[in-house]
Amino acid sequence: MKTRIESSNKHPSIKYKLDYRTDEELVESIRKKRSKNLPLDEKEAELVRKQAEEDHEETTSLYRR
Repeated sequence: MKTRIESSNKHPSIKYKLDYRTDEELVESIRKKRSKNLPLDEKEAELVRKQAEEDHEETTSLYRR
């Protein structure tokens, strides 16, 4: 029987996995959570906020590209 310490060293922590997700993984996670009306974590919320700001700038800029 393995102890907690031995088993936890072989598997990365959930916090580690959440900190090092790619943007593609974040988008997939956001879509799943929004479809189930679940709250977003900090990193997901930051990505959503940043994207909303970029979208707002693009739609309100005087000279669109």
